[in-house]
Amino acid sequence: MQTTPSSKPFAAWATALTDKYRFNPFVRTTVHIILLQTLLAIVMIGVFVWGVRFAQESTVASITRSIMDAMSSGTTSIETLPESIEEVRQDTYTFMLIGVILLNALFGYLLTRFALRPTRNSLGSQKQFIGNVAHEIRTPLAIMKTNTEVALFDPNLAPAVKQTFEDTLVELDRVSEIINNLLTFDTLTRPRRMQFEPVDLAAVAETIRARHEALARERGIALRTDISGESMIDGNATALEQVVTNLVKNALNYTPQH
Repeated sequence: MQTTPSSKPFAAWATALTDKYRFNPFVRTTVHIILLQTLLAIVMIGVFVWGVRFAQESTVASITRSIMDAMSSGTTSIETLPESIEEVRQDTYTFMLIGVILLNALFGYLLTRFALRPTRNSLGSQKQFIGNVAHEIRTPLAIMKTNTEVALFDPNLAPAVKQTFEDTLVELDRVSEIINNLLTFDTLTRPRRMQFEPVDLAAVAETIRARHEALARERGIALRTDISGESMIDGNATALEQVVTNLVKNALNYTPQH
């Protein structure tokens, strides 16, 4: 079937919208949420219409029953009729209220599932990507560490070079530990899986200070530690070092000289 020139813009718009729905998870989620909201509105209208019809039919049935009872008993008194109508009205309100609460709870659950699906999928892809990158980094890191350890066996190394190699080994071990934390990335969403042990915060702070002392000196900034009292806590040493390192680096980057 050929498209006329006047229908080409509409066909292009429909194709673009279809592609967005197929390939963009956030657009697809938005469409699903709108459809769910529309369905909820339709169902709520249906519940309302059913409630009105139920109230009318029950009221008519109650009036008819009262009249028949009055006729069969040979009296024209129908004093209980208002009470019967009020009872029908209360039952109708109760059923409608329960139905509205259940419907809102069900649609709220469905909306939450649809709204969080892209975030959940994105987090899973991010964890998989980080795991793949961490595994790829491990091989060159192991080679660097091995070469550094072999170089340290040379008895003719100058003291300054030897100290540099030893510092490099310490940093390589720290990078390796950070990679291990990346491989357990889900600890961010499940903190109970993170391994805790006694950690000396004073030692962590002093290590970070010594590591950044040269950079601070170049920038004309005084960097010192001042810890008093008990400094032992239960935590993850590598994660704490990362936190303190980020704080110190930011401070050195944005603190004026001298």
